[in-house]
Amino acid sequence: MKKLKDIFNFGNIFNFTLTLVLFILWGSIGVTHGMVGAVSWGLLKLLFAPIGVVLFIICFIVLIRNIIKKKNVFKGIISLILSLAFAFPILMLMNIIPMAYPIKLEDTLPTITIYSPFREPVLVGWGGDTVENNAPHVIWASERWAYDLVIEPENIGSDKLEDYGIYDKEVYSPISGVVVAAYDKEDDITPNTEEFISM
Repeated sequence: MKKLKDIFNFGNIFNFTLTLVLFILWGSIGVTHGMVGAVSWGLLKLLFAPIGVVLFIICFIVLIRNIIKKKNVFKGIISLILSLAFAFPILMLMNIIPMAYPIKLEDTLPTITIYSPFREPVLVGWGGDTVENNAPHVIWASERWAYDLVIEPENIGSDKLEDYGIYDKEVYSPISGVVVAAYDKEDDITPNTEEFISM
């Protein structure tokens, strides 16, 4: 009976649960991909990483207490390492370690070819497949291959939209199809206000 109690004690269940959740999340990101992988990536960074930070602090305090009381610290060290693995994505969330959503273009299906939504030359402000070329986008599954397009003059510091080259340009559908709805009632955001993030 004592062996069964040892197997099902809190430390073992805690460590098993952390390991299982980590395997499920990283497995769905690295193997499954698709919507499941994208949701897991968001959960890992936005929900489980902050929980991991709290668990790391708790495990660290419990480990110190067990060292002081001269108790067995092996399970505590395992818990600390697992909670650190849980907390690691907080570094990605805060862009301390910028990491692109881990999927290769070849592994994404279905694929679609898009065309420039403008009939004149544009510059790619942010775009590409690496953190260096597309930092604000590649770190999120939903924006993995997003592009920010600009037309000169851009990023000039003016608070007048008319001063920017891209303002009031005609925008075309980047794919073949029929536009079934359009919404143009949003207020324009004034450049260089706190709601406006410039490249």
